[in-house]
Amino acid sequence: MPFEEYKVPTLDLENPENLFVIKDSEVTVTRIYTDEELEEIERNKKILEEEERKKNLDDYLKRGSLDMMNDTLDTRKGLKNKKKGLEREEWMDGDPNDFTEEQKKL
Repeated sequence: MPFEEYKVPTLDLENPENLFVIKDSEVTVTRIYTDEELEEIERNKKILEEEERKKNLDDYLKRGSLDMMNDTLDTRKGLKNKKKGLEREEWMDGDPNDFTEEQKKL
């Protein structure tokens, strides 16, 4: 290996006890895990997956939003109308007190 590929550690001369501490960024080789470490990693992975599955199984906030608001908490009416292809007519922008009875029914 050429010299450029080696990582030169940084020295903290004010704290000499840190001279014996190796940082992860200073290690350039791939870590080899023991069988016990691999089993522990796999156990932790299964636990996290199970917690995520349980969390998604009963998301009471999402379910409540769907039940009460038909999931309109995060959307705006204008965006929904555009998706449906509805357009706001010019007379709708006027003063509601000036609307005729026919316009109020619409």
